Amino acid sequence: MYLIVKKRVYSVLKDQQRTCDSYGIAYLWAALIVYHQLTRKTSSLISISEALVPVIYSPVYSKVYLTTLSTMPGAFYLISASLAVPAIAIYLALFTLRRKDEREQATPEPKPKENEITRF
Repeated sequence: MYLIVKKRVYSVLKDQQRTCDSYGIAYLWAALIVYHQLTRKTSSLISISEALVPVIYSPVYSKVYLTTLSTMPGAFYLISASLAVPAIAIYLALFTLRRKDEREQATPEPKPKENEITRF
């Protein structure tokens, strides 16, 4: 899977085995948001978070499932959705900041028009 951003082709997924896992999706969004120079730092940050997330969330999901098994067995799905909302908000905030920054750099300041009379 390849992503074309600003006339550059980034290899989003490193190998063919990782087709639609969370790393590929997170890296895809990060490639859209982050500048080309920061792609490696972002990739390492995503890798660290991918390693730490199971350590934190597996006990939380187990506890919620065991607690709500008799009343609402699908409660951990609601927790998953509620934990995804801040991540989506962060992605959208970064995306809008990036677009705003690109617009400010792309629009040059208007210069007064010079002609033969006003040049002197």
